[in-house]
Amino acid sequence: MRSKTRRPAYYTSQIRRKLRDYDTRLEFDMRQESIKHNSHTSPFVSRFNSSRGYFAYNKFFGIGLYEMGLGNDIAQVLANIPRERGKPLEILEDGPGTGRFLGELKTVLTREKVNCAITAVDAHFAKELTEHKTSGVINRLVTKPAELFTPRKKYGAIFSLMGSVHYTTNALRKSQLLKLAYSLKKGGIMLVGFNFVQEKSSSAYFLMNIMGGFSENPNEERVMPIRVEMDGIKRVFQKKGFAAHFCPYPFKGDDLPNWMLILKRER
Repeated sequence: MRSKTRRPAYYTSQIRRKLRDYDTRLEFDMRQESIKHNSHTSPFVSRFNSSRGYFAYNKFFGIGLYEMGLGNDIAQVLANIPRERGKPLEILEDGPGTGRFLGELKTVLTREKVNCAITAVDAHFAKELTEHKTSGVINRLVTKPAELFTPRKKYGAIFSLMGSVHYTTNALRKSQLLKLAYSLKKGGIMLVGFNFVQEKSSSAYFLMNIMGGFSENPNEERVMPIRVEMDGIKRVFQKKGFAAHFCPYPFKGDDLPNWMLILKRER
């Protein structure tokens, strides 16, 4: 039996309902404030680097793309995504920071003769991203938390290297991940980064690392190893019509997350 497909708006409504809970809303607001206060000063951890470029994204996601048999260069993979004749490749980035990657990506895609239209969703770098919009790099800029954004179109590619799926509250993570996934076109890909830590600690929590796993209350509920939980999530996505691949990033000291998820929508 085929799994039921939900529209992205369903998950935004689900998120808004969950935010009526006092504790969930309090944590959500605290995390937004933490990002806001550190976005234009030195980040509280290096992994929240707001100015990563194409090379860093390609080095990180190239490993997972290669393991999925899609290639090892982001632009070449995107060039192979099906799109209607005369229509641009629609790209969404959740948490683009200063927008450096998007600017470099557009340059590389132009060189590959791929016309693209870029949507950027970020509540904390409006000044830098507005400059990119004025210059024509970004076609649409959404300056609010990605959890409250409802995509109104389907995208050929979605990036979230260290975006809302990572830094949102435990209670909202599953809904946010599914909302973005269901915003993909058939044949589209989504590339997500995470930073997991095994141990519970106040510093890990403050730095907004994911402690435990993807369950809504991972610190209290999760008893299985991360890899086992990821295998379960992978099977769920496969039932929903996605090819899914979790992949650890093997290199240390590269200022990058330690895990990635790559999805390809197959139906």
